[in-house]
Amino acid sequence: MLYSLLPVNDRVILETNLMIYVNPEKHPTRLMDFHDLFFQVAGRWNVFLEDEEIQMNPGDIAFLPAGHHHYGDTKCIPNTRTLFIHFEARKEDHAVNIEDKQNLLIESFIQSKDSRIFGFFQEMLKIYKSNSPFRELYGSALLSMILIELSKPHLQMAIKRDRLITEILDILSYNTNKFFSIQELANEAGISPRSLSSRFRAETGWSIHSYQMNSKLDQIAAILRNNSYASLKNLAFNFGFYDEFHLSSAFKHKFGMSPKNYSKTSLETADKITSDFSP
Repeated sequence: MLYSLLPVNDRVILETNLMIYVNPEKHPTRLMDFHDLFFQVAGRWNVFLEDEEIQMNPGDIAFLPAGHHHYGDTKCIPNTRTLFIHFEARKEDHAVNIEDKQNLLIESFIQSKDSRIFGFFQEMLKIYKSNSPFRELYGSALLSMILIELSKPHLQMAIKRDRLITEILDILSYNTNKFFSIQELANEAGISPRSLSSRFRAETGWSIHSYQMNSKLDQIAAILRNNSYASLKNLAFNFGFYDEFHLSSAFKHKFGMSPKNYSKTSLETADKITSDFSP
């Protein structure tokens, strides 16, 4: 089963513990209103989730979602050990098919080779055995990390990028002091300008020039929001504009006001917010 979980970082953790089955037992027959995530530390266990059989060996992880019947048909071997986390379900969580790319996608059975995940489970147990005032906050953060790691195969499919365009984006990010022409970037990539333009737009939704212009102006706007005394001449130089007049014209076209007025408006808004929250 593939399950979609709402990507939130404030899920309530109901219980976490290490279970040691000295004598062989079957997995309980349950239909729960919360999610059960467990790590097979030692031993073997067979669990059925609806009609899906999950054969658990050391290092395997099972996700048993709320509202779905699960049970065991055979007993585990002696001294089987599992680390489990019970956490709240959200109404947005639901079973999906493989084409659904929304939210965090978790398989009901995961064979993980990443030792960090076991470390996260151990850390979760440790923090919930403590009396730390940050127990819930830390626990939620750890759970988010676990779920993100478990959903990585699907996340990587969803965010798979054109490697060449990723390299071009890196060039633009590390060289904000100039505007690159399509020809310059095409030479760098070793492909034709037309092919680069087509692939860049398909990946980002922008032309190369528009991407550079909007990225630079957004960065300049962030600077002006935090520093009303920033020199337009220096900003123009640092971001590859011809001069401060070229920068002002482009800025006004994007934001509907001059950099000076934008900075003034941002400062007035910040002052108002500070005043509203003052005692």
